[in-house]
Amino acid sequence: MKTLEKLKAIFLRIDDAKSNSEIEALSLEVDKLLNETHERPIEGIAGFLLERANLLNQKIKSISTEFEVNVVQ
Repeated sequence: MKTLEKLKAIFLRIDDAKSNSEIEALSLEVDKLLNETHERPIEGIAGFLLERANLLNQKIKSISTEFEVNVVQ
């Protein structure tokens, strides 16, 4: 399986993650995969990672907002 397909699979698991610890563990998998890859350059990876970064940023903002609401209540 190519690196891009592996990354997509990991990010799908991140989307389904239920806890911060799951996301952190999957993040370590991403780091490991990117450090071990021998594919240079990795086709399509920059666009894919930018798209995922934007989605994760939106998810983080949503979680932060929910946390703030719960703490205030």
